[in-house]
Amino acid sequence: LALQNFDMTYSVQFGDLWPSIRVSLLSEQKYSALVNNFAAWDHVSDELEQLRARDFVKEAISHGELEPHGDQTPTPASGAYSPNLRCFTFARGDVSRFPPARLGSLGVMDYYLMDA
Repeated sequence: LALQNFDMTYSVQFGDLWPSIRVSLLSEQKYSALVNNFAAWDHVSDELEQLRARDFVKEAISHGELEPHGDQTPTPASGAYSPNLRCFTFARGDVSRFPPARLGSLGVMDYYLMDA
């Protein structure tokens, strides 16, 4: 009953976007894993890659997606990305979950789970 009411109300409000909004509201939360630079980050990154997670920051930089487009003036945030920033997520449509964050070999958390 609640979903029917949502469909009637929000399909009018959001139109063609409503089906994808509805799916995202009904789906499980998706997380990313932000690697702790004070951990053994190379080992942690390898472990996350073995789970088929991808470093989306590195991918965006390699595809040029983080560069300003056209006549945009670069802002301080654009193009100023630390090479130490490593954040992993699973591919779109992959509903795999990261293992809970834990203390690593150096006594600090290996990574932090954040909303993706």
